[in-house]
Amino acid sequence: MLVARWKKLMANMGMKENKATCDALVQAYSEAHRQYHTLVHLESVLSLLDQYQHLAQHTHEIELALWFHDAIYQPKSTSNELESAQWARTFLNQNQINSQSTARIEQLIDATSHTGASGTVDEKLISDIDLAILGRPKTDYEIYTHGVRFEYQLVPISLYREKRKAVLQGFLNRPKIYLTEPLHERFEEQARRNIFDEIRGLE
Repeated sequence: MLVARWKKLMANMGMKENKATCDALVQAYSEAHRQYHTLVHLESVLSLLDQYQHLAQHTHEIELALWFHDAIYQPKSTSNELESAQWARTFLNQNQINSQSTARIEQLIDATSHTGASGTVDEKLISDIDLAILGRPKTDYEIYTHGVRFEYQLVPISLYREKRKAVLQGFLNRPKIYLTEPLHERFEEQARRNIFDEIRGLE
């Protein structure tokens, strides 16, 4: 499914098939140290984009950004999104995509770091799609939290709990976790319940 989807995206963006890049991305999302940031996650966010693409201004750019958004993933790194965006820029430059589109895709990838304000409609949408797991049913959320802990297994549990609580509390402190109205209506309430319960379990 993913390979066929990639081929369609390349055609829609006026690019050649770029099979080697598709293979490299699939390999990246299949790395052994990943438990959550995997091909399953990639398929999940792409599926959500299909459901909410009517909200997007540049659907194909969001889709390409999703392909690259966790392409580089090292749990302890603070530059994953930056390096993923750099990979995307190199790829887009090689395919002679215009600078405006390239810049937007880089900004979309950066939006999935969830560290700053998402400005454009598309940045808000990709951020919400990436955070949808927070508002999934409790059983799905628990699988996600176990996956994240696996990825950070080399971090001592006391430090992990401290850092994880800080991240989660940051989401709770936001006026809105989800910035697009349809995703806010769908996920916000459950996300806050899930996060609150996880924080309580970490204490």
